Amino acid sequence: MAFCNKKFITSLLTLLGATQMLIAQSQAPFSIRLEKHSPEAFPALQSFVWAQNGPEVLILAGRTDGLHKRQPFAAFDQAGVQGKWWVWNTQNDSVWSYTPSGFPASISEQLSSSNAQFVQIADTLLISGGYAYSPTANAHTTFGYLSSVIVSKSIQAIKNGQSPLSYFQQTADSRFKVTGGHMLSFNDEIILAGGHLFDGSYNPMGPDHGPGFTQAYTNSVRRFQIQVSPQLTVTRFSSDYDSLLFHKRDYNALPLYMADGTWQIGLFSGVFQYSADLPWTNLVTWTPQGWQEVAGFEQLLNQYHTAQISLISTAKNRQYSLFFGGIGLYTTDANGNLVKDANVPFVDHISLVERGENNQFSEYLMDTPMPARLGAAAAFIPASGLAHLGEGLKYDALPSQQETWIGTIVGGIESDQDNVFTSNNALSRSNAALYKVFITPNAAANMRSIESFNDWKLMAYTENQGESIVIQFQQPFSGKTVLRFFDETGKMLTLLQTQEQPSGRYEIKLERQRISGQHCIVEVECGNSRASRQIWLP
Repeated sequence: MAFCNKKFITSLLTLLGATQMLIAQSQAPFSIRLEKHSPEAFPALQSFVWAQNGPEVLILAGRTDGLHKRQPFAAFDQAGVQGKWWVWNTQNDSVWSYTPSGFPASISEQLSSSNAQFVQIADTLLISGGYAYSPTANAHTTFGYLSSVIVSKSIQAIKNGQSPLSYFQQTADSRFKVTGGHMLSFNDEIILAGGHLFDGSYNPMGPDHGPGFTQAYTNSVRRFQIQVSPQLTVTRFSSDYDSLLFHKRDYNALPLYMADGTWQIGLFSGVFQYSADLPWTNLVTWTPQGWQEVAGFEQLLNQYHTAQISLISTAKNRQYSLFFGGIGLYTTDANGNLVKDANVPFVDHISLVERGENNQFSEYLMDTPMPARLGAAAAFIPASGLAHLGEGLKYDALPSQQETWIGTIVGGIESDQDNVFTSNNALSRSNAALYKVFITPNAAANMRSIESFNDWKLMAYTENQGESIVIQFQQPFSGKTVLRFFDETGKMLTLLQTQEQPSGRYEIKLERQRISGQHCIVEVECGNSRASRQIWLP
């Protein structure tokens, strides 16, 4: 689990308050059922790396404790390092492990890290970066390595009690000194999206307190190709930079199959905003040809990295992206309403983001919850033998109104309470139980639309070749609306206030010259309700 960077900002919590919102019920495309089981000797772990070879799964790195401590001397300590190589058979729950011995320091240290980026290409697992204590550097650091593992041979070596070291390659490269981002495969390239560099001991009070630390978001989507023979080599490296839209870490990312049959990369919500220790709620789509924020969509649930999977229906021209538990900006009250919590608590939500036939996105809260506050820093490992379209499961290949096991939620953090960050007690831990996920297409099941409580319907864009900025919003109730404009560092650039006006749809225009820089954030507020949106300024 990477850095929670929450500070004790009383004024911020007072400003945001707890906002309650109603959600409307609708028919779900499938029902969900979770089944818990606990294989003997299976480890409790989180923030790990994994790859598959048929029904067998290779698991590396990660941690064995819960949410990191807030004291610098205790956060990300060596006692919580997950140092073994594991193999798990998803069909019969057999488990094998191997304790590395005699590995070079650079390899053993990177494989002690958490929140490394990884992606599997055929039989090769690629691993970049990760954060942990380095005995070599005598400090916590983000590792500047790209490594490759031959999956099938490593699995067989571990099952035979042999070292997998000969199937491991590593190259030092500062371009991969990243943690909390995502690696994905896109066409013939590998994508390294978002994340940050963090060197030093974690301190919630900031980089200038105690021993101090260095932190820098990559604000980029990097793409490259590799050669693994005769040695691991990076080729055709390039990078797209956006200090606002790519300013994400510890988030969820998935390939998106669009309505016209093309693919994009979806960068969902994530943390943290420049002006506050709060998650982003936007969705950014990326291709090599360009990127954009999805207008009018906000993801209000499951903001931190969690177990995730997509199901793609070409017959319905839809993609269903599921997010299981984790940490989010909203909890649910006794009446089923969502309540904003600026402490960003652990939640038990299962949410669905649907890409519709016109490429519109909608968010839903599934009626089936997680069995506890768990899912953060977990993985969803698909069941073997299912039909795939890209990285997603083929929804149309699943039998209608018949239950199908689609995969398993593995590891992650389980929390006893919504908010445990400020506690000195051990109120969270790594999860050792496995949760099989079953879905039944076209079964009687409910989900509740989140779209109905994005009351502001805020849109922000430029026109006239970027000379004017247009802000459109739905004022949810009568009153004065305040509009604030911030630059990408959180500095307020300008402030506007409307006259007293009734609820309704409004539009405000202002000249581009009033806003400096290439990016800004517009925030609208009326009473205790507020919304924000990013703008790219050409």
